[in-house]
This record gives sequence, structure tokens and C-alpha cells, in this order.
Amino acid sequence: MQQSTTQERKKLRVMIQNNDFRKIDLRVAKIIKAQNVEGANKLLQLILDIGEQETRNVFAGIKAHYTTKGLEGRLTTLWLQTYSSRKMRFGHLTRDGTCSR
Repeated sequence: MQQSTTQERKKLRVMIQNNDFRKIDLRVAKIIKAQNVEGANKLLQLILDIGEQETRNVFAGIKAHYTTKGLEGRLTTLWLQTYSSRKMRFGHLTRDGTCSR
């Protein structure tokens, strides 16, 4: 079973060109606050400091692997991508990464 999964992953890998990689905005961020998301079994809400004036709000499906207190103060990598505003089950995520309930 494990071998099959590994083979499937290899098929899904896509090589990108160097020019495309340069377009990706990767940053190191410090986790300022981590909290549970009401009504979500897998999500944690992370408030990140990415070195700009405002913090970023991120939702990550990592609840099974980390505690909120264990994450605060740690560094992580963040791929910055601007998404359009959308309503989610646990709140309204705005384009700038803020969330309201």
C-alpha cells in the first residue's frame, strides 16, 4: 500500500521552470497567535507577522499535529497568494487575509 502511494505522489509532481519559481512570494513568518476555529475539526487560525505593518491571518489544516501553544513564537514559511474575498463555514475571509465571524 505504501509503495502505491509513493508512486502516485511521483506522478503528481510537476516540475516548474525557474522563471515561474521566481514569481512565487515565499516568506518566513513568525506565528504570533494560534487558536482553534469554532466548528472546524482540522483547522487552526494563525496570526502571522511577515515583517510588514499588518499581520496576516491564515487557516491551516494542522490541528491533528500541533497544539496552539506549541505554535506560538515559532517560525514558518508562508506562500503569499492573494485570494478573492469569500464566505467560509467559520467566517468571512477577506482579500487582505482578515477574518470576521
